[in-house]
Amino acid sequence: MSVISPAQMANGDTAGALVFGHGNARRQVDELAQPRLYCCKCNCPDAPSVPEALTALLPVAALGMGLVLLAHPALYPWSDPARGGESLSPFQRVWLTRPFFLLRSVVYLVLWIALAFAIVRVSRRQDQTGAVSLTARNACLSAIFLVVFAVTCWLASTDWIMSLEPHWSSTIFGVYNFAGIFLSALAAVCVAAIGLYWQGPFRNVLTWRHLHDLGTLLFGFSSFWMYIWFCQYLLIWYVNNPEETVYFWRRQQPGWQAIFLLIASVKGVFLQCRSLLVIRPPPRRGGGVGTSPS
Repeated sequence: MSVISPAQMANGDTAGALVFGHGNARRQVDELAQPRLYCCKCNCPDAPSVPEALTALLPVAALGMGLVLLAHPALYPWSDPARGGESLSPFQRVWLTRPFFLLRSVVYLVLWIALAFAIVRVSRRQDQTGAVSLTARNACLSAIFLVVFAVTCWLASTDWIMSLEPHWSSTIFGVYNFAGIFLSALAAVCVAAIGLYWQGPFRNVLTWRHLHDLGTLLFGFSSFWMYIWFCQYLLIWYVNNPEETVYFWRRQQPGWQAIFLLIASVKGVFLQCRSLLVIRPPPRRGGGVGTSPS
């Protein structure tokens, strides 16, 4: 008997839109705190301009999240007692109530947008005035954002994604989503920076050393993202607890199997490539990420 019914497949399309909007909202906010720490080492004053520009997508991502959450309330099984809402634990019955769920979602998005635009505003004022006090203020705002993001990213991952399967849970799920967000953020910065270099604005600013550092971060967090995914899979497979294995078992059934095998294959190939790259000396020369500028 097929595990995924036509109705569930239809809901899967909406779930995909939800995850897409969720990932965009979080990773574009995450772009903000990275350059505050990164540009101190790369000595590139224009480096923060790329993630700052990407924060303009935040309101659009938040609007997309709102539309999905409000237009399709039946997306989550816990919202309907007939689909399993009655079998929830006492804590889940309190936590997974629609008003409380929507309130938390609004709090997440408001915090991310408010802190993001506060950092961007102070950064642009600092560019205009050159005041050192504004740099220190932005460092303080970035530190506050990182703490807030660490908590809200974990909770949002649990609320928006993991609660799609309310009877399954994983303590590493928030870390896995954070790894994917950070990796996506770095990839977006790399693509945007390379594009701006070839278009001209960064022609006299960006060097191969900057792209080498970005590529190193991208490679490192690719390894971290793959490692977290494999840790979760290996532990669940080894313990063989039916309450946990159902997550991967469902994804190896018709409808999901091809996607699951593709992801596993890509990460396996990456693991082999990583092993080869680690034993080679660092490529400290031009021709690296995106044909690195000299």
